[in-house]
This record gives sequence, C-alpha cells and structure tokens, in this order.
Amino acid sequence: MELLGISLNNIGLKEALRKSEEYLDQGGLNTIAYVSAKKLLEASEDGEQQKWWQKMDLSIFEDVEILKAAGGVSQSRAKEIEENAFLREFLKILVRRQAPVFLLAEEEEALEQLEEELRLMQNNLYIAGRDTTDHYLENKEGLINAINALAPRVILSRLPYPEGIHLMYDYHSYLNGSVWLTLPHTLVKAEKEGWKGKVSGLIYQKLLHKKIHQFVQEQEQK
Repeated sequence: MELLGISLNNIGLKEALRKSEEYLDQGGLNTIAYVSAKKLLEASEDGEQQKWWQKMDLSIFEDVEILKAAGGVSQSRAKEIEENAFLREFLKILVRRQAPVFLLAEEEEALEQLEEELRLMQNNLYIAGRDTTDHYLENKEGLINAINALAPRVILSRLPYPEGIHLMYDYHSYLNGSVWLTLPHTLVKAEKEGWKGKVSGLIYQKLLHKKIHQFVQEQEQK
C-alpha cells in the first residue's frame, strides 16, 4: 500500500507473523517498525524519514486510522491492530524458540516500564540484556559493541520518534541478530486508552484524510 508517496506493508496478522519467523531463520538483521497516522504525517513532510520507511523490511500498523484513511478496514483487521495481536503472537514465538532478546529505551525509567509491559504480555521472555541510549550519546559505536557482545537474536526498542527509526536505519547493518523491532509508545489495547486517545485518533485520521486528498490532487496536476 502506498500513502503520501510512502510504501507500507498492508498485510494481515498471519502473513506478518510468517515473515517474522522467516526473518528469525535468516542471516542479517531485519527491521520491523510500528507506523501510526501521526508518524506517517510527519514522514510525509520529510524526505529523509520517507527514506527510512522505504527501507523497512516490515511495517506494522499501530492504529486503524491509516487503514481507514486508505479506504476502509475489516472488523477482524481492526481488532488485530487494536489488540496489538502481532506483538502478542511474536512474543509467543520468541518464548517458544527461547530466543535471546535485548531491550533498548531512551533512559532507565522508560526501560523499566518497557520491560514491565513486556513481562505482562509474556512473562517467560528471555531477556539477555537491556540498556539505554542516553548511556551512549557521544558513542553510538559503544552501543553497537554492547549489543553485539550479548549476541541477542532480537532487539526490542522503544525510542522517541523519529530518533528511534533514524538509529535503526543508521546502525542496523552493524548489528548481529535476526530482528530489530521498534515498539509503539503504548502496548495497551486502544479501547483502554480513554477518551483522549480516541479523540487523538480521530484528529489524526482527519488530518491524514486531508493530506491524502491534497497529495492526490498534486499528483494529478503534474
């Protein structure tokens, strides 16, 4: 699926999990990232960000607004997205394979919160290491060495956007492992985010609709 000039993987849960398992069996680090309407709107105004998304091996929809803006979404697909079914099932695969995981966040409090949320989803997750990017502000190579020393199969990161995707784009080729997955800000179900989350979703959906309409008009005028 192409939105605002950005190609995204518009695939369902089964296909996304099949691809992810393939990545776990391949050499080289494959990149997977959650994309939201907010991130897509920001990327549409920034050619550098568009390049990062184009190079992504697999994109997972963080919210249903993207599909709604693109012209509709089935009930089952919306439920998969709202319940974050991909991450839940992917974590089960990692536990079944006993795959070592490395957790990465911006600072210690965020790292602790990330681990707590992941443990609630899958308590038996094999976390081989954890660290924060603020330990390596002037030494990104040190972060690469720290991760590679533990030889994780999977990196799970939750970093501010767009810095997190930028870091992935710049450094994934230097890291050992099979999958680097960047996670959304929250792992809870969408319906539990309250009225603020729902209003925010509607706003971004309308903004995305408007942006898509403008983009189509500009393309027709060329």
